[in-house]
Amino acid sequence: CTSTGSPATTVSWTKDGQPLTIDGGTYQERQSISNRAASTYVSVLTVRERLSDVIQHRYVCNISNTLGTDSSSLDLTAVSSITLSSDPTAGKPFSLICKVNISLALPLGEPVIAFLSPPEINNTDFIYNRSLAHVHTIKFSILRTSHGGEFTCQANFSLLTISDVMTLSVRIPSPTLIMTREPNARVALHHGDPLTLTCTIQLDPAVDPAVDSDVVVTG
Repeated sequence: CTSTGSPATTVSWTKDGQPLTIDGGTYQERQSISNRAASTYVSVLTVRERLSDVIQHRYVCNISNTLGTDSSSLDLTAVSSITLSSDPTAGKPFSLICKVNISLALPLGEPVIAFLSPPEINNTDFIYNRSLAHVHTIKFSILRTSHGGEFTCQANFSLLTISDVMTLSVRIPSPTLIMTREPNARVALHHGDPLTLTCTIQLDPAVDPAVDSDVVVTG
């Protein structure tokens, strides 16, 4: 954190809005004068924690003198997340997107990203696309009820592994019910007259070939 001010500035650090105690252990600070004529000072904060404890936090350098205050912040994040292209409805195109966001300030290097689908899903059922460096996509041309399950977006760094898990539940669209009567059936019926009614259920065959085995018709 580099500060310039006249009168000379003082520096303090916060983490997620809470003051950091420079104790020489977990948090260590080294201050130096970069340019005495311009009253420029440098404060270097060293955090001695596990990498998994350092990330996902906001660090703020606060400077002040008798004339005012100023601050500069840095978010250290390494996050993987799964998003959906639309409502997961059977019989329609559908995609899951795995995205990894990394702070440029983190010296983690490039991750190896894996977007894992449930083992029972055949790899030929979808297209795996690496559209961007940190964005991977699983795309179904037609989503089926058998495509539900647990998907994992995982980023492997040399010093850290982060992941996001989502359980996909595929929604089955409501069938269309059509009630018809015999062409020769009379409109005005009397008690004891014979009558046949036909209930037709229209299902999208692309949803699931076996879905009709679960249909129960009552009347």
